[in-house]
Amino acid sequence: MATVSDPNGLDDIKRVFFRSYNVDLDSMMFNGNPVFLYDDGTGADGSGDLQKGDGTYTRTISMTQDAKTGTYHWSFEAQDFSNAYSDTIKKVVF
Repeated sequence: MATVSDPNGLDDIKRVFFRSYNVDLDSMMFNGNPVFLYDDGTGADGSGDLQKGDGTYTRTISMTQDAKTGTYHWSFEAQDFSNAYSDTIKKVVF
């Protein structure tokens, strides 16, 4: 989940995403392609987002039994319609 704002308002947010890097395997999830988060209010039956248009972006992530345990670095970013990017927020997931 990421809470996002833009000086020009929430309607100026183009996309919110993260990338996942597995430190132990030295590899990127989805070949380094972004994993998009949504502010769509679809709840548990969709993205996991509870309220559409509130600036909170969510994505339910499913793991298979083959998922590798270890240390992951998740880097979150947002982009607006002028193509400006936010600061990167990094989280470590074990």
